[in-house]
Amino acid sequence: MTPNIKLKIMKEHILQVAYAKPLLTPEQYEKKYKGQYIDQYGRDSFTTMRSYLTEFYGAEGNSFLTTCKPMLKDKKKFKEIFDIEIVSPGVMVNRLEK
Repeated sequence: MTPNIKLKIMKEHILQVAYAKPLLTPEQYEKKYKGQYIDQYGRDSFTTMRSYLTEFYGAEGNSFLTTCKPMLKDKKKFKEIFDIEIVSPGVMVNRLEK
């Protein structure tokens, strides 16, 4: 199995788990999020974040670390909709150094 096929299978699984939770419907994903948060490596950061949310939704201090510029730009939207803080590695390093 090639790495691209493995990534596709993982993405499909993550989305199926996400749809099972009340946070996101397939229609919402298709209309609002699909392809909007591709990082510099070509990965869908939204799908990765959804996987994280599925596991940890509602946890206190919920943060998602990413370098995806479009996702960092929309961090306020993610906080309002999904109650998750989107942070860059630099912000996280500053927090840890305090």
